[in-house]
Amino acid sequence: MGAVALGYGAFISTVLILKNWSGATRTAWGTRPFIFWRPLAVAAGAVLFSTGIAAFQIFETMRAVRRSVRSALTYETFAEGSYTHLLQIKSFLAPFYYYIDTEAYVLPLAVVLAISAVVIALRDSAARDVRVLFWLALAVTAWILMMGANTPVYRVMYLIPLVNRFRVPSRHTFEWTFAIGILSAYGWDVVRSRIAQRSERRVPARHGFAIGSAFAVSLLMFIVGAIWWFETGNPKTYESKLQYFLLKLLFTVLTLIAFWLSCRVGLAFWRGALLCLTICLSCFVEPYILISRWWFPLSKTKESLFAVSPPTRFLQQYAPQENRIYTRCPVFAEHGPRLAPVDTHNTTALFGLQNVGGYEPLIFHRYSRALGNISLDSVHPRSGFPPDRSLLTERSHVLDLLNNTFFVSCPDPENNSAAKIEKEGIVFNAPTGGVELKPGATDKFKGAAGGVDTIAVVASLANSVHMVDGEPVATLRITSSDDRVIERKLLAGRDTAEWAHERSDVKRAVRHKLAPVFESSPGDGDNSFTAHRYWTRVALDETVNVAQIEITNVSQRATLSLWKMTLYDSQNNRSVPLALSAESISAEKWEQVYDRDGVVIMRNRRALPRAWLVAEAEAVDGEEALRLIRGESERAFDPRRTALLEVKPGELPTLPGGRISLEATARVIAYEPTRVEIETSTATPAVLMLSEMYYPGWEATIDGGGATILNANYLLRAVAVPAGTHRIEMRYVAPAMWTGLCVSVFSLLLLAGLFFWPSVARKKLS
Repeated sequence: MGAVALGYGAFISTVLILKNWSGATRTAWGTRPFIFWRPLAVAAGAVLFSTGIAAFQIFETMRAVRRSVRSALTYETFAEGSYTHLLQIKSFLAPFYYYIDTEAYVLPLAVVLAISAVVIALRDSAARDVRVLFWLALAVTAWILMMGANTPVYRVMYLIPLVNRFRVPSRHTFEWTFAIGILSAYGWDVVRSRIAQRSERRVPARHGFAIGSAFAVSLLMFIVGAIWWFETGNPKTYESKLQYFLLKLLFTVLTLIAFWLSCRVGLAFWRGALLCLTICLSCFVEPYILISRWWFPLSKTKESLFAVSPPTRFLQQYAPQENRIYTRCPVFAEHGPRLAPVDTHNTTALFGLQNVGGYEPLIFHRYSRALGNISLDSVHPRSGFPPDRSLLTERSHVLDLLNNTFFVSCPDPENNSAAKIEKEGIVFNAPTGGVELKPGATDKFKGAAGGVDTIAVVASLANSVHMVDGEPVATLRITSSDDRVIERKLLAGRDTAEWAHERSDVKRAVRHKLAPVFESSPGDGDNSFTAHRYWTRVALDETVNVAQIEITNVSQRATLSLWKMTLYDSQNNRSVPLALSAESISAEKWEQVYDRDGVVIMRNRRALPRAWLVAEAEAVDGEEALRLIRGESERAFDPRRTALLEVKPGELPTLPGGRISLEATARVIAYEPTRVEIETSTATPAVLMLSEMYYPGWEATIDGGGATILNANYLLRAVAVPAGTHRIEMRYVAPAMWTGLCVSVFSLLLLAGLFFWPSVARKKLS
């Protein structure tokens, strides 16, 4: 809206300058040039003051942005949510064709009036209002931007600072519908006045007949709208789209006739009443069809929002202060129109549960990386990253450190959705799966019922420049339902290839050819090269009921990424896409305690408490700490014994080393959003570990005296405590908020001064 306001102000100022730049007005230009720039100044001032007044919130948010996954968006993330050309047109024609949270739908009456305004402005110079051209340009620009990645213009948008922080191109429907709304207002004025002028030149019709005709057409609109609603059914499963659009066409024609007849009514009261009736019917009928036939039946009632699901009821028996949960379920994992069998991560707080997940658009970059490069929904991976399969393994300590006692999982509806990709007759899951196999690593995937003769694999290599054409990359062991084993090889250059094959330095050195390309994307933020994923069809030479597929990376140094896999029956043209995101679960670490309606809850036997003490510390950098807590380092790490502190070796606290004594305790005695208080008791110096995110702005005291908060174990806050019994308090002081508050107060005072200044100036002059 700020950009639209600035653009409008600049446009009006430019028009004023061009219109008044003549010999007769040059004197005025020379003496009062500011008058021509006043529209732009007003717009800029509005943006500046609104930003200044909101600075108390903006400054603090900017601190979070710099540390979040939103500090910089890749082009793929920036362009997520782009309308295709066909979907955009469909969305314009019918409101139930939408993308996530937006639609291009505009009322037909508004569209006709907007077109009328543009046509009259272009054809009739006497009635032309140049402001129509600005709103036309805005509508066209927004329409193009809504297509996002499907138009080359969006690449340019990605290069514009600040603009490239706003994702989901389909949300440009806000500018589109706003511009059409303004244009329709211009069209309303022009069309209504012209119809009225032409009616006055003719012999006035009887008022009763004119009013009756307009009312009769409005009544017919209502009847057609009722038939339209009755015949439509549920638009999401509505097969006869032609019938929908024919009824819409008839309703639109009646709307235009009613508008025309209402404008011709001579009595002002009745003309206004009939026009109001026409608008109400036009604005009500089709949106009501959307709401009543699609939204309401599938939306949750107020009661269901507060109804406790069985998994949540099970978890509520455990104290939330010491048992964080992680609901690894998609936000929209709903089974049934009223109540899902599980409360997803963004709703569990309603029931007092403390969730490792949540729904956070500004999720911290470190938090995202530790949990497997997850996106803002805390479940799915960020663009370009495969699903993480290490969180539930024996070596991973991430969930242990976060006091995650219960892990909740449920079926991902994406794996069963209608979103598919077809390649030469073979269908793959559209959601990007992904499994990373290091050299020597093996993974297994469950097969599916039904005979197939081909396995289609989408894969790519990394660090494979040294591999020559035809060199084996991986071995596939396909086990049939009757326990027969079929072995096949994936070869470099034939079945898969280096993902950055087209990058200039790689292209000069790579020793294998490009395999058949499945899909391509920009290789980096600057789009300096194209990244590829490759695909191959592994022939089984017979029809097999595949029970299991085992894949082993046999290369020396290359990493194999598996993105998609489909079992294919070429005889019957049948595709069975497989999900590649199963977790590698440590049975020793995780105990299954709940399994109902597809929802599984596992207890973490190694979950750490909210606060604990260690007597040993190690100085590391952030990357080494990340590898150690994720179990990716060659060294073992025991978080109950050692603290990984991001300090210089000489800054490590003096500690006795070894394991802390059994008598040492750390107890949380107060826990609030911006304040935590812990009581510790230890016979030796120790480091207090707190299962809370490290973030600048937290301050600590020990028995009222100052203390330093350390960044520990990549994610957490820690404080070095002396021997004895002590009380440690941590408070969040929101430093940027206070700076922003000063700016906000100054902006308000300045705005108030500008408001009263004209009257004060007039008094002085008088």
